[in-house]
Amino acid sequence: MQQSLVLGFGSLVLALPSAASGLATSGMEPQAENEVAPDPAEELITQSYYLGGLEHSYAEMEGHLWLLPVSRAGFHGSVTYTEPAGEAIINLFSNTYWKELEFDGRWLEYDETYRVSLRGTQEMHKNFAAMIAFYARQMESTVPLQVDIVRYSRGPAPQYLQSTEAADAWIQSQRAGAQVQTLVLTVPHASLGSFQQQVVQEVLSEVEVEIAEGVALAEGRPWEVRSGTWGLLAAHPVQGGLALDLQWMRSERPRIREHKLDLVTLVGGGEGPVDTLDLGGVLELYDQRAVAVGTSVFLPDGQVLLSNFIDGEQSQGTCVAIRRLAAPDAPQWLTTTGKMKAKVFMASMAPFQSRKLRWNHEEIGDGRPKSYGAEDGRSYLELYRGDSNAIELLLADRNERLVEIWNDWGQILMRTNSYEDQPFESQVSEIDRLAMRLTHPAPAEKNYQVEIQVRNQRPGTDGILVQQNHVVQAGRELNMMLVNEHAELHAHHVQIAKRAGVYDPTTRLVLEGLVAKLQLQRITDNDLRVHFDGSYQWPVGERRIDLDTPWFAPYTQKEYGQADFQESRMLERSEEGVWQAAWGGQGEGMVLVTLKIHEL
Repeated sequence: MQQSLVLGFGSLVLALPSAASGLATSGMEPQAENEVAPDPAEELITQSYYLGGLEHSYAEMEGHLWLLPVSRAGFHGSVTYTEPAGEAIINLFSNTYWKELEFDGRWLEYDETYRVSLRGTQEMHKNFAAMIAFYARQMESTVPLQVDIVRYSRGPAPQYLQSTEAADAWIQSQRAGAQVQTLVLTVPHASLGSFQQQVVQEVLSEVEVEIAEGVALAEGRPWEVRSGTWGLLAAHPVQGGLALDLQWMRSERPRIREHKLDLVTLVGGGEGPVDTLDLGGVLELYDQRAVAVGTSVFLPDGQVLLSNFIDGEQSQGTCVAIRRLAAPDAPQWLTTTGKMKAKVFMASMAPFQSRKLRWNHEEIGDGRPKSYGAEDGRSYLELYRGDSNAIELLLADRNERLVEIWNDWGQILMRTNSYEDQPFESQVSEIDRLAMRLTHPAPAEKNYQVEIQVRNQRPGTDGILVQQNHVVQAGRELNMMLVNEHAELHAHHVQIAKRAGVYDPTTRLVLEGLVAKLQLQRITDNDLRVHFDGSYQWPVGERRIDLDTPWFAPYTQKEYGQADFQESRMLERSEEGVWQAAWGGQGEGMVLVTLKIHEL
């Protein structure tokens, strides 16, 4: 009686011949019409193979990848998970060669040290080695990317999608007067790639006061501040280009401001008089600028994706340029030889799954900037990659007597059916037909260039506070941020005990600038639905706080204006081929957000 191992993905469930770890062939009886008889003249060879270096890698968002506070932004957890691939290789081989492995004197054993012992014919060893090499090339298949980060003086910059030649010419023109960083990284086909180059420093931005009977002590509490560049990418080769999901952030070194506390405490001992003791104290408050973008695009072959951030207050811009570097494609086919011929197809399921690499805005109030402490206000990234029935529908008319299909750690595998009484040529024809659908998926969603401006209405200025230019696919989410994180003295709390008292100062962070998200949905050729949700927060003045007490020095706090936007609109394309919208107010002290969208 034939045994079977049931595997599935989504709601598609398929049955395969079983092959357990260890001795993989017991209890299987070959079908009479497809008998494989052993040849007594064939020499049986015993050989050991080590598979410990082969691992599957797939996305696993353990921990948080913080965006806020900017001073703590970066990776604080793992982003991928690995699993040994040895068992998958054993299953594929034993399910293909179970008729030959079942005869006396032959075996395939796999132990917990990832070592395999195979006893069989020379041809079986040849095919097993070919299968290991096939898996190894699949596991090592990556998408190499180059990321150029250019910090330039405000002025003309390339926008959106450019040819490699045009992007290189602009980057080269900026090297003399700009800061240019170039990163090269590799992204696994079925998983995530990340890069992080940061400087970590401690800034004495908080004082912790301890008090007991007759004793008070002010102790400095340093904050960890990170600056530099980090990003998270998912890249899947598709026909004509690359499906790219990107989260990227760059923060500058903090600009530190010293603030004298001049703390004073009252202390006393026993029945004696109460004395005043000057504790002094200096805080290192700081400002830190940062830009970030999260987007999903279709990156055509030979083109470069550019995102631009222009800060009107600083008269500077930041451009991030991403391109795919040339690399050989991973082999998707394996054909074995001998009595048990088989043709195997392997490809990543990622292009067919729902994908969304986005910010989680809940921790900052649905994207609206707030004030917070160093341990609060965290916003983190999340990866949503849902099950999809796209593959099931594409393969719904498969002939199960000719081809077997299963899911292996995010990879879709198809193999000609080695045990059915069907001509091998018919099996090959069926697997070729199905594989064509997986290698030539539907065209990618259209790209759109998005220009967003935040303008003030003050006379005598150019009006631009923030300008950002990005590319996003229809149906995907665009996240953007250009902010200054401002640390300031927030309040003094009273600490008191028997015969001792002191004020306890607290520091907070305030986010100045734009945090927003945008999503586009194509309705018709001329109608585009736009959902925009964001906030711009900006300083409008300062207030001096003075309790007129010798216990601590006066301090200042900024006052802020805040403009929130949450709109869903249907836009109609103009005769110039542009969709436009505006949110906000007109008049002195008001902020206006304008949006221009072009189809690429």
